[in-house]
Amino acid sequence: MRNSNRVFGPDELKVLSQIVASASHQLCSLPQNKASDRNLLREMVAKQAIEFAGADLLNVSAIRKKIVAALAS
Repeated sequence: MRNSNRVFGPDELKVLSQIVASASHQLCSLPQNKASDRNLLREMVAKQAIEFAGADLLNVSAIRKKIVAALAS
């Protein structure tokens, strides 16, 4: 569930989608996630992407790094 009332437009959704795709791919390639349900992992990544996007949605690499760090452990 979202904590804010922020609405994402089409451009923001494209960026979020790119972040989720790249972070999901990176996390799926980790040995500890090989047997994980890819859809569940992608859902967790998507939730983290929205949470970490905050005010600076265009900082794609920083958001992706935060997601991977949070979910890789």
